Amino acid sequence: MRTLFLLLGCLAVSGCADSSATPPPTTTVQLFAAASSVDALTALARIYSQQTGVEVRCNFAGSSTLARQIEAGAQADLFLSAHPEWIAHLDGLGALEPESVHKLVANQLVLIAPRGHGFAVRMDAGFDLPSSFSGPIALADPSHVPAGRYARAALQELGWWSGLETRVLATLDVRHALVVVELGECALGVVYATDAQASTRVEVLGSFGVDVHYSLAVCRGSSAAARDFASYLRSAEALEVFARFGFSQI
Repeated sequence: MRTLFLLLGCLAVSGCADSSATPPPTTTVQLFAAASSVDALTALARIYSQQTGVEVRCNFAGSSTLARQIEAGAQADLFLSAHPEWIAHLDGLGALEPESVHKLVANQLVLIAPRGHGFAVRMDAGFDLPSSFSGPIALADPSHVPAGRYARAALQELGWWSGLETRVLATLDVRHALVVVELGECALGVVYATDAQASTRVEVLGSFGVDVHYSLAVCRGSSAAARDFASYLRSAEALEVFARFGFSQI
């Protein structure tokens, strides 16, 4: 009889444990991505999570900042960079899965002003941009942030950099440059076309005609879920979403 009671007690406890068991934690993917991709990738992460139940956590910043974070040991599954240099840097450190790098989408570099305060600009070397406005021009930090480096190269190509170099307001990333212009703290700024499209408070004065390619890489030791999300980002469905936010296919 004592044995029977013990057996029944164990079954009862086992039954309760089964019915109230805590479900396994949700699978997560850590995505480190260039700040200019925030709108498109936030939307894509939400769509993918709804379809699969996998939680995608996004960390947005300048590509250089993200690469340094990964180099320092930050937990990242995927890295979307706006400049190939930072992909190559991490690859050289062995931080990326072999042959996992793919060019994903492209963007354009544009000159912006606060809405209602724009003026006619010719995007050629014959136009004197530095003399056409007063005050600073907002750029992502050209010393290391891809958007700023592209901006400096484009301004140099048109012969405008020498007259603007001392007037640059360098920001943490391209989205901060956008905000500075939105607030009217700078008369001009250089951002990506997707950033300008995302704002109702700026207007585009011209395009530099610079194609910026974004590359996606899988970080070393990432899960199957991360690799699946990387594949999804290259799918026709995902590329259509990127297009809605102003990116173009490569």
